[in-house]
Amino acid sequence: MQASTHRIQVLDLSFEPLYSEAEVQARVRILGAELTARYGDKTPLFISILSGAW
Repeated sequence: MQASTHRIQVLDLSFEPLYSEAEVQARVRILGAELTARYGDKTPLFISILSGAW
């Protein structure tokens, strides 16, 4: 995890990112490869539940 040097402002809230865009993209690629290896010959169904989103 890299230390962030910038903050993100959303309305009156200020956030410091935990992960860089490059770190997120790299992890998504790894997870995609793992899912392809595991379920490449199948048709999985993914259900996402969002609770408390604003």
